[in-house]
Amino acid sequence: MSVFQPLTQDDIHYANMALDYYHTCLKRNERALDYLVRQRGLSENVIDAFGLGFADRTLYQQLGSDRYTQESVRGALQRFGLIATCGATNGREVLRGCIVFPIKDEFGHLTNAFGRKICDKLRKSSEVYVVANKADDSLFNGEILEKHKRIFLCSSPIEALTLWSLGFEHVVSLLGMQCLSDEQARELCANGVHTVDLLMASTPKSSRCCHLIEQKLKMSGITVHKTLLPKGLDINACHQNNCLLHNAIEQLSGSKES
Repeated sequence: MSVFQPLTQDDIHYANMALDYYHTCLKRNERALDYLVRQRGLSENVIDAFGLGFADRTLYQQLGSDRYTQESVRGALQRFGLIATCGATNGREVLRGCIVFPIKDEFGHLTNAFGRKICDKLRKSSEVYVVANKADDSLFNGEILEKHKRIFLCSSPIEALTLWSLGFEHVVSLLGMQCLSDEQARELCANGVHTVDLLMASTPKSSRCCHLIEQKLKMSGITVHKTLLPKGLDINACHQNNCLLHNAIEQLSGSKES
């Protein structure tokens, strides 16, 4: 979580530089590229369009030798949430070992960063999804809200990019399996969104989240259509079987507008 609020322009500037560096790291990391391209089916065009990166634990090497500059940059990255400020991980990169997704608001301004770990084996205490600034409620791909008033909503950025790569640009996502916050619901309303198509995995946790999201959206006056994917499969897994994902999308697309 960011230490100080609000963030300064310098904080955002240095955070953008860090995410640009993570993008460079991804382009030269075969394991990270294999995960995105072969395992998840994303093209390098999608990777470049959204500035995806990989935190390979070498960010500190880019801070330079000048002590004042190092401290200024480190402080900015701590405030943004890219470097931990407390606990056992104090001083470490928050998104280390993660595919990194820059998060921007509806105006295209950087507000956060989301990470998805790609380790084969994680410790029980480790989370698959990591958010740099937990105080921020931005949605992934929120830039499309100004243009699109009926949208897809899914649980994670990597699932959103699967839909985006198939031509469904009107998709936003939560930052991992979580419920929609009051601020996120207000953001949808403020941008004039009138219909949300929920597309989520069929697991006990996602089913509960889907129900809570549906109730919150309806209370906000937004029409909701939902489809739970076949048991045990997320959007990316269904993408490996085009019929499964096509059927789910067709079911939502066939829902009548209110």
